[in-house]
Amino acid sequence: MSYAEYWEGEPLLARAYHKAEILRTQQRSDNMWLQGQYFFEAMSTALSNFSAGLAGKHKHNDYRKSPYRVIPKTEKEIEAEKKAEVEARIEQLKSWQKAFEAKNAKKESANNG
Repeated sequence: MSYAEYWEGEPLLARAYHKAEILRTQQRSDNMWLQGQYFFEAMSTALSNFSAGLAGKHKHNDYRKSPYRVIPKTEKEIEAEKKAEVEARIEQLKSWQKAFEAKNAKKESANNG
């Protein structure tokens, strides 16, 4: 807020500038917290993979594939996600069914042969 705005402007203008500064400060704080979350998750993933390697385990944890969601999802996005989940589940069930059928066909041919 400039000197002229403070002394010659509307009295409510100072209050608006103060509120805007509070919102900017909160936004910076939120951004720093989010950055800390990403850093914590990255370090946790790296240390987990390192300690698993030392222990001789081959389990590998991946860092997240997408960012944290800050803005709420729209109804359209929620529906698209549900549809994608259902399609992925259907594909998984189809692959299990094919594997089951192949296993049974192998057993039948062994029993008949």
